[in-house]
Amino acid sequence: MLTSSNRPSPHAALFITVIVRVPIVQVLAMVLAMIILAIELPLPAVKKFSFYRSLAVRVVLLLFQVSLTILFYQVRPFIF
Repeated sequence: MLTSSNRPSPHAALFITVIVRVPIVQVLAMVLAMIILAIELPLPAVKKFSFYRSLAVRVVLLLFQVSLTILFYQVRPFIF
């Protein structure tokens, strides 16, 4: 049974909806991981594109992945 001491704050309602009720963050993290794997271990068809050779694209994708995993694991000190 939830008491007032262990209920989440009303300010956390958005995060509860996005992470717990509708797992948007987890799905986006998995899709992004598959895209990163497709770039790192490319199929022959992917080697034709310029983003395969771009280090900046890889860095940006990895930064998005880090942001999603911070939300996924809800590490509060890193968010503030």
